[in-house]
Amino acid sequence: MVATLRRIPSIGLALLLVLILSGAAGAAERDFFLPGPTTAPNGTLGAPAQRAQSLLGLIVFTSIAFAIGRLRGSRAQLPLRTIVWGFILQFAFGAIVLFAPAILENVQRAIQKLLEYSDAGATMLFGPNLVTGAARVTSDGKDTGSFVGIAQIGFVFAVKVLPTIMFISMLTAVLYHLGILTWIVHGLAWLMQKTMRTSGAETLSTAANIFVGQTEAPLIIRPFLATATNSELMAIMVGGFANIATGVLVVYAEFLKDFIPNAGGHLALACFISAPATLVVAKLMMPETAKPATAGVDFKVERVDANIFDAATRGTSEGLALALNVGAMLITFTALVALVNAVFGGVTGFIGLGPATTTATGQVIHQGLTLEQFFGWVFAPVAWLTGIEWQYCTRVGALMGIKTVLNEFLAYLKMNEWYRADPNFLSPRAGLLATYALCGFANFASIGIQIGGISVLAPNRRSDLSRIGLLAMIGGTIATLMGACVVGILV
Repeated sequence: MVATLRRIPSIGLALLLVLILSGAAGAAERDFFLPGPTTAPNGTLGAPAQRAQSLLGLIVFTSIAFAIGRLRGSRAQLPLRTIVWGFILQFAFGAIVLFAPAILENVQRAIQKLLEYSDAGATMLFGPNLVTGAARVTSDGKDTGSFVGIAQIGFVFAVKVLPTIMFISMLTAVLYHLGILTWIVHGLAWLMQKTMRTSGAETLSTAANIFVGQTEAPLIIRPFLATATNSELMAIMVGGFANIATGVLVVYAEFLKDFIPNAGGHLALACFISAPATLVVAKLMMPETAKPATAGVDFKVERVDANIFDAATRGTSEGLALALNVGAMLITFTALVALVNAVFGGVTGFIGLGPATTTATGQVIHQGLTLEQFFGWVFAPVAWLTGIEWQYCTRVGALMGIKTVLNEFLAYLKMNEWYRADPNFLSPRAGLLATYALCGFANFASIGIQIGGISVLAPNRRSDLSRIGLLAMIGGTIATLMGACVVGILV
């Protein structure tokens, strides 16, 4: 069995190489980059061939994780129990939710209610016009005039999104203090630990990542970070990269709700599927070679706040810091993308790449390429492996590139922008799988965030974290893509 599995990585890597080369060649010959309105295919999702395509992707991504472990020189015994049970749990989580639509609908309704509660708080500070995106118009421009109509202001990002992040951060802290989220996290950790036979520390951190961010989850296992094995550190970091926090999940659900049915439920499911996928990928890429201090240990999450008011205050402060960081990041990164696109477009246009126009004098001028187009070429084969139809792969590939090089916030925001420009920008299946494929913190900036955040908790592990960082980011990306493949197989 093990001997057979050892031959799989070369096959998987060869397939991926062929796909990348063919994708680049195909994209060079055809324009797959948002040429204009398209017609999304009607009918049900997931023809048998498309499900087989997702199954192939799952095999390839698993093989790549295994190959990376072997290329690192690891000769530890393959953790078959962890891998088998990891896949069983991924499909079980997916099947329970996808085949029970009421769950997705209820999660979406709950998220919508949370957004309404957040709007209530934002309205108190900013007023109803900015929050609702509409203003009451009167004949004299004052309250004394007769009613004329409603003027649409539009979506004000800072007023709608940033207060939501703060509110959800506060609510998460309160639910942890009350023991509600603690009970859920502990139950999931117990299930994965007993079936997959992973250590208590790495399993609890991975389960916590379903709800909290990449630097908050390690706080739960802080006493064990200093003595954790490298394999455990790998699992902890991969878990941070493979998931998103609840605070931004609600925001992404708001971005996609008009285009992806029950988007909030699907994003929540992506977080659950990523938990066992995290442990599978981490143990393939860096198998355990030592005896973890928490092997077989079943411990609970400890409270860190004195009371519910302390929890609410801490959650609000952390939410404010996150909201300010998101706002600043969007300003600077959007400006950076515009700058790079201008330079990249000028250089590629000068050498004759990109769409061409002919002037009145007969001169041919090339407009050059954008970062989105370049990412579309590179990531199109990866998108195809998740089960997405080829004609949409460069579009999803562009989003994957934005997510990896910049972050998933900008990727979902760009997805919203393209959907608003063309509601048929993606097919129903492509849009659904893209929602799962983008659902993770795996990007280059997050490497520094995790190294800095976790090393504060365990200063003696900074060098280990630095060595593992890039590898863990790749692992987090693979785990997220596995989730998309699992959904592609099921639907």
